[in-house]
Amino acid sequence: MASRTKPGATSVVNGSGLDSPILASAVSRAQGAGVAPRPMGRRSWKRTTWRTDDGQEGGDLVAFEHDGSLKWQRQAPWLGTASPSIALADLDADGDVEIIAGRAVADHDGTTLWVADDEVVPHASTTAADLDGDGDLEVVLGHSAYHHDGTVYYRSTLEPGYPQVANLDADPDPEILVVGPSGISVLEHTGEVKYAGRTQAGVPAAWWDRPATIHDFDGDGAAEFAASSAYQYSVFDAEATLRWTSSIDDASGLAAGTAFDFLGDGTAEAMYADQSRLFIYDGDGRIALSVPRSSWTAIEYPVVADVDDDGSAEIVVVSNAYHERQTAPTVQVIADAEDRWIAARRIWNQHAYHVTNVREDGTIPTVQPPSWRLLNTFRTNAQIEGEEACEPPLL
Repeated sequence: MASRTKPGATSVVNGSGLDSPILASAVSRAQGAGVAPRPMGRRSWKRTTWRTDDGQEGGDLVAFEHDGSLKWQRQAPWLGTASPSIALADLDADGDVEIIAGRAVADHDGTTLWVADDEVVPHASTTAADLDGDGDLEVVLGHSAYHHDGTVYYRSTLEPGYPQVANLDADPDPEILVVGPSGISVLEHTGEVKYAGRTQAGVPAAWWDRPATIHDFDGDGAAEFAASSAYQYSVFDAEATLRWTSSIDDASGLAAGTAFDFLGDGTAEAMYADQSRLFIYDGDGRIALSVPRSSWTAIEYPVVADVDDDGSAEIVVVSNAYHERQTAPTVQVIADAEDRWIAARRIWNQHAYHVTNVREDGTIPTVQPPSWRLLNTFRTNAQIEGEEACEPPLL
């Protein structure tokens, strides 16, 4: 099977044998396509290190203008976590955006406001949600959560893990899905443990120490979630009962995934990128499309957005030099050759993305709409149907 190849692009075909022509005829519009990727060597980074008055190690929080020029740089106490993901939210609904990283919260100018007296996992992806319905957002570490002013909202008996917020039962309140070295757990919005330490048969609990994705994968109106271990990518129902699993190879990192209903048929395709390939799965967990990439993998994951504003969604996936060899361009944009995939939003601004956390013009809402009532997803993008161009209303 051949797909149309655009100038300066790498053609991608479906090698799975599935009868899905729209998914099969994708092309990869790669940054620097046609030029052999330059080997980058083993991943490494330079971190500015300083110590607070009590001897704790920290780093710098840096903001840039839209043109890449430096806006400000502040010393910030990351305290106990390596390379945390940044999240933005107006925690106290005062019109100024706060910055969340690991267990630290800074003001919009980088000034540290408070640091939680708690632990987080390495490469933490902390989120924010109005768990108590008072109009202010709680900072959700997973096993614990804090009010906007840094006071404790709940502290559970769980070990630290990666938090995801969605409605996972019949009541209208959100739950917190925590995936960590103790397995898969769910807390009520109050912090009460609903269940803890569940795992897939034959898979050690510690292997599930990675961020998860929440979406209605099968179109039945109820949210499921997807999570990865070192060698499996799996979809579960809200009670952590296995729906399907597929073999992967990601022993090196903590990668996450996403999902999107590219065909608009009510069944979402799950996506995951391991050390060597990006996989797109159909509703039964079969591989519908596979694209080469390479990565040591930290907590990166593929994202879906309408990056060229053509009314059709694209997938963005990154690569680096895995075992001294980079097999794909650093950034690849995967699109349907005939732009038949349905439209998506044109923004994805943070690791703990859940749509209502950011407007499509890049502004952060003063009062964040509850995502579990409007979309009930986490780490997936909103799809737009029946539009020639993606022009969803501002949230």
